[in-house]
Amino acid sequence: QPNATALLFLSCRDISVSKCRSEIIPLVYTGSNRAGVSASADSPSSHYALCSSVTAPEHFSWNITVEGNACHSKYGYDSNDNAIVSSAITLTYTQYAKVSNNLIEGYPHGVMFWGGNPAMSGPEPHDGGMSTERKCKFITISSNLVRDIRMGGIWGSMGEMISVTGNAVDNCKDVGIDFEGCWSSTAAGNTVRDCNNGCLITCFDNRSIIFSGNSCSQRFPWSN
Repeated sequence: QPNATALLFLSCRDISVSKCRSEIIPLVYTGSNRAGVSASADSPSSHYALCSSVTAPEHFSWNITVEGNACHSKYGYDSNDNAIVSSAITLTYTQYAKVSNNLIEGYPHGVMFWGGNPAMSGPEPHDGGMSTERKCKFITISSNLVRDIRMGGIWGSMGEMISVTGNAVDNCKDVGIDFEGCWSSTAAGNTVRDCNNGCLITCFDNRSIIFSGNSCSQRFPWSN
């Protein structure tokens, strides 16, 4: 099933995923057990109606480690050319997580975090704005190799205290490293190249975002 996920954790605690290999399908999805999410509903648009119902500590996922895994796809399609919609590793409504030393190639997205819809217009509900809680927090994404991605390499929405350090992001059709509606987050010491719509990006209402010591280059447009 092209939209299935190998490992799905909803409102779970103290989970470690290491030395696993995923072919074609996404490796990990973490999130909330509140109504509106299922094993196949792993595109960002499926989370729009979920944010307001994630309010209590038991609704979140906590203490998640995804380390030393390999994820391989074929530029976002399975062996029968069915489109895959998800990232290799997705963290929604998750607090205290570490994603490190993973190889990710060929997916629509590489690593994604999601704590709400940052927009103030478009599909409802609108979770953006500076007064709204960021519901993905204290996440470290480090030392991953993310390459040949159809959309975003490492990116996320409505996060707080997100650290993206020492990653190599190469050949993305959309963006390399992207903070959307995030607070107090850092991208440092990353190498990012050949991302059509920008290597380092912020959009929507961000606060206290730091880019430091990153190396970015653009050689040619993404062509796969």
